[in-house]
Order: sequence, then structure tokens, then C-alpha cells
Amino acid sequence: MKSMTGNVKVNAEFTKLNRDISLDAVKGFAILLVMLGHCIVLNGLADPYLYDAIAAVQMPLFMAVSGYLAGQKHGEPGQKPDLTRSAKTFGKRSVAYLVPFFTWMIIVSFPHCLKELKTELFHLDYGLWFLATLWIITLVHMMAVYLADYSAYAISMHGAAISQSAVVSKSAVENETDTMHDVVDKQYTIESETKTKTIGSQDEMEKSDCHGSYEVGRKEKAMRFFVYCLVIFICYVGFFLQARSGNTFLSPSLTVRYLPFYVVAYLVAYHVVPYLQKRKTHGLDDGQEQYTIGQNKVDELDKIKCDDTSMKGRADGATKIKSIRNNHIVSNIFCMLCALIFIYLVCAYDMVAVTDTTSLIIQMTASFLGVFTCFYGVAHFCKGWLQRTLAYIGQYTLEIYVLHFRFARILGLSEKNLTPFHVDTILWILASFVLMSILTAVFISALKQLWITDLLCFGKNRPRKMKQTSQEAEIP
Repeated sequence: MKSMTGNVKVNAEFTKLNRDISLDAVKGFAILLVMLGHCIVLNGLADPYLYDAIAAVQMPLFMAVSGYLAGQKHGEPGQKPDLTRSAKTFGKRSVAYLVPFFTWMIIVSFPHCLKELKTELFHLDYGLWFLATLWIITLVHMMAVYLADYSAYAISMHGAAISQSAVVSKSAVENETDTMHDVVDKQYTIESETKTKTIGSQDEMEKSDCHGSYEVGRKEKAMRFFVYCLVIFICYVGFFLQARSGNTFLSPSLTVRYLPFYVVAYLVAYHVVPYLQKRKTHGLDDGQEQYTIGQNKVDELDKIKCDDTSMKGRADGATKIKSIRNNHIVSNIFCMLCALIFIYLVCAYDMVAVTDTTSLIIQMTASFLGVFTCFYGVAHFCKGWLQRTLAYIGQYTLEIYVLHFRFARILGLSEKNLTPFHVDTILWILASFVLMSILTAVFISALKQLWITDLLCFGKNRPRKMKQTSQEAEIP
């Protein structure tokens, strides 16, 4: 009972903060991969297998989570985009990404800040490149979203104008027809006919409006998808040409490498997941509704005449549930297949150095497979205390990211002449990982005590959470 109470407390806290515990668990898993990878590579122990697998997944997974969250938070198509609200959102994200980027650059390179700034602007991978690259990707994404939303809104307004003009023309025809009726008829006959015509016209208008809104909704979604993809494609080609030209300002090669993961995850969260959830819910509701109807009829007729209907309802509901279970089995098999292909690509090709376009495509293919495997595996198979632990770590990914690697060399593993995959090497890496984690946690806790250090070091511009002691969800 105590463990169940703890589960409810944690889940209630995540619900109160409007967080998705599964996504936080994925973020926690990703930052642990980053920490392990830095323990390996910064101590000169990189190998062509384990480190390549980590390097192929860690940052693409973060980009995918960011894009997925953006897709979850976005509204329905057809609404007029609010430029002020979009600018405010982008401003908050700019503070969260750029303030820590420049703060740590000043702290590390003082008093040679200007020289360091010039170096990092043309070689972002030299510093906290992930924050700057994520800011660039966010800028491109929000610009594409605004244009796509505005296009969908224009389609919606055009469809509404056509529907309104059709209703006005139909009303005019009905008025002309009404004037041709015999005005000598009795008053109650006129009133009856008018009422009948009004009801009939309202029914037809409702049917026409429903059909029209359905068509407009489809057009809105199609237009929004097309415009968003078009803008992203144009920007992506621009970054690719800049990278090929040799211009390294803001490191366009990093944007070319990681933008697809953000965009694909956003499209999956915005278009694919709602469709699958709607289909799943609709299938279950159909089965349950048929079963309920069958049960009600059985009760009404005293279980005599509706046995067939009841059995049919049960059979349909069982069929829907069986279909969903089969879909889960297919998804699990597909995840395992992706994992196997990912392992093969990591063993067969280099996942770190990019030499040409072919190597870039192979690396991105492996990264997509690895991201899907980790995303699906952590979200569906990590449950209980493991999920809660990863989710708790996932709430502090940015804080861990900007601090952890500064303690990776504290044990001086590069001076011990260690070889990869040896028992002593594994033990030393684990010891370095644990010590790095402890020091990172201590510094995070200290820097978050003041709002100014929390803002400058981690980009978190929000008041500290009030402790809740009397309103915790518990099971009696």
C-alpha cells in the first residue's frame, strides 16, 4: 500500500505540472546516454561500437522529444494564428536556450570572451552547441508553423464565405417562391406552411454545413501540412547549400544533421498520434456500445429474444480489443526489427565522422532507427520505479547537460592506459559516471537556490515551486 501511495504522489505531481511522465522518462534516458558517452570520449576511451551507438542516438533523441512536445502543444488547424503570442513563446524559448549558452561561454572563457564568441559562432560544436542549434531549429519551425496556420486559416475563411453565400442565395430563392403563394389562404395554413418550410430549410442547411465543415477541415489540414513541409524543405535546402559552400557561420551542418528529427517527431505528434488515438477510441467505443445495447435489450425482453444481439455485441467488442492487442504485437516486432537494423549499421559503418553525403544518409538512417527504438522502448516498457526515476531525471536535462561534462575527467582515466571493453575499464568508467553524477547534482542544487543563478545558468525564469504538504493525493 505504501508503494501504491508513492506512485499516486508522483503521478499527481506530474499531472499538476502538466507534464507527460513517459516523455520525461525518454528525456531522462537520453541524458544518461549523453553522460555515459562523455565519460567515454572525454577520457579517450571511445570505441567503434558502444560509443558509436551512443553518438548515433543521444542528440537526435533530444531533438525528437523537443519536436514531439511542440506537436502535442499545438492547436487545431483553421484558427487564426496569433503573431504576438508566437513571438512571446519564441522569446521564452530564446531565453531558455541562449542565456545559458552565453553565460557559460563567458564563465569558461573569461576574460577572452570576444575571441571565444567568434570561435563558437563559426564552430558551434566547440561549446554548448545543442542549445544554439535547437534555437535555430525552433526559429525555423515556428516560422513554418505560423505560415502553415495562416494558410489553413485562409482556407477556412474562404470555405466559410462560400458556405455563407450559398445559404444567402438559397434563402433568396425561397423568398421568391413564397411571394408566388396564394395570399388569400387562411392564416393558419400560411403559418403552417412557413413553419414547415423553415424546418425543412434548417435541416438542409445543417446537412450542408456539416458536409461543408468536414470538407473544409480536410482542406485545412492538407494545406497546413503542405505549407509546413514546403517551408521546412526550403530552409533545409538553404542550410545544406550553406554547409556545402564552406560557410560555417552558425554551423549549418548541425542544423542539416538534426532538423529532420525535430520535424518528423513534430509531424508524428501532430498528425499521426491523434489519428491513431481517435481510431483506437472509436473502435473500443463501437464495441462497448454494441455490447451495452445488447445487454439493455436482454434486460428489457427478459433474456429471451435478444441473445443474438447480445452475443454479437460481445463478439464485436472482443474483436476490437483483439485487434488492438495484435497492433501492439506488430509494433513490438517492428521495434525489435528497427533495433536489429540499427545494431547492424552501427557495427558496419562509422557513426561519428561525416565524410560525404552517403555517410550522412547512413548515419541519419541509423539515428532514426535508434531514436524510434529508444523512444518506443522507454515509453512502453519502462514502468513503475524505473519510469519514475527516469522521469525525475528528465525534468533536469538542461541543467545536467550544461554541467556534467565539466566533471567527466575528474578521475584522470586518460592517464591510466585503459583499453576499451576491459573489466578494469568498465569499473573505472562506472566510478567516473557515479562521481560525475554526484557532483553535477550538488552544483545544480546550489545554483538553483537563487533565481538569478537559475536564470543565467539554466535559463529557467520562473518562481520556485511552493511546497505542498496538505494537498497531496494519497490512498487512504
